[in-house]
Amino acid sequence: MDGRTNRQAAEPEGTGRHGARLAALQQRMAAAGVDLVVLTPGTSWWYLTGVGLLASRLALFFVPRQGEPAWVVPRLEAERVARSPLATALALAPERVCTYADGDDPAPAVARAAALATAGLGGPPRVAAMEERVARLFEWHAARGGLPGVAWQAAEPLLAALRARKDPAEVAAIRRAAELVETALGHGSAFVQPGYRESQIAREIEKALRELGTRSPFGIHVASGPRSAVPHAETSDRMLQPGDLVWIDVGAEVDGYAADITRTFLLPGGDPTAAARKAEIYRVCYQAQAAARAAARPGVRARDVDAAARQRIAQAGFGPYFTHRTGHGLGLDVHEAPDIAPGDDTVLEPGMVFTVEPGIYLPGIGGVRIEDDLLITDDGAVSLTRYRRWLAPGPEPPEPAGPSASRSAADVPDPGRSVAGGRGAEGR
Repeated sequence: MDGRTNRQAAEPEGTGRHGARLAALQQRMAAAGVDLVVLTPGTSWWYLTGVGLLASRLALFFVPRQGEPAWVVPRLEAERVARSPLATALALAPERVCTYADGDDPAPAVARAAALATAGLGGPPRVAAMEERVARLFEWHAARGGLPGVAWQAAEPLLAALRARKDPAEVAAIRRAAELVETALGHGSAFVQPGYRESQIAREIEKALRELGTRSPFGIHVASGPRSAVPHAETSDRMLQPGDLVWIDVGAEVDGYAADITRTFLLPGGDPTAAARKAEIYRVCYQAQAAARAAARPGVRARDVDAAARQRIAQAGFGPYFTHRTGHGLGLDVHEAPDIAPGDDTVLEPGMVFTVEPGIYLPGIGGVRIEDDLLITDDGAVSLTRYRRWLAPGPEPPEPAGPSASRSAADVPDPGRSVAGGRGAEGR
């Protein structure tokens, strides 16, 4: 019956931070002229309240520009919401959790919650906001029914800016998730050699993650040979061959916070001409990713980090084969603000966590992507992922010097193994 995810089920210690998050949101609402934010079950709801709900029934969370919030939830969830970290921190009366029974029309409960939440505004609300990428049509209809005459807009700009800067507990969760996924990746790397199938490698990583008490929030993606030229390729039963490019994209989560890593392996052998081409794009991608990490620091715009990677790839003549943004924010959602992409003018600030993952994808030949999770610090950036980045034959190229303090994998013991060897695993 309880279909909650690990993120929804987890309720972190320290209720005070939920009250502080609500106050910060209300400050942003006042500055933006938004009277009410209406949330539905999802990561922003969990971020503010500390409790998650199964999203099969109508549930709404009304946050006013000033004053106390109110909820609409199914009756079976009333006690959990009334005892949530946010409700406890604010000592909210249980009556602010408006309920309805299965089979009943929730509209009266919606009207009560809307009235409670807006009572302190000094007049009827004029502007309300919902997450346009999260709220479903039936939820918007329900919210609109309880708030007639209100102008609606997207809530993402208010929430994205709030969630982008992680507090120490959030950073600790992402750091731990990175450690776990690297351990699982290290186990799986022993099977990255000719004779093993993509699906076998994925199963080994999945098993390792499960034994570590976590999972990948977006699945485990292994692509080899020509299939690696598809940036979002799904794992198949293809058997690895000598000379293949093989990338593994996998994550882990701790207390609902995600880590995300991609590593590409270049297997020895194969056609010498093709091998030289693959080695070239591997080297260029490696250097582009290092350049982006070196560019990341406080005060730099997100688009400038993207440009550092994109320029290196373009200079080498592979610009048309880099077909996606350089990275994305990371937290309760695997993809959140900021976008490390052309046109994103977000100024990087301490506490922001995002991926850096340029790629080069040559149709019919293969693709390379190298991904790390970066944390912006007071004076630079640090990589929360530390797994070896150079997993190809030949010497590792030098990384460009830069003002960022992005940590190198050479600074820590290598959790992986050479693609040429493995730990005694034999091809099948």
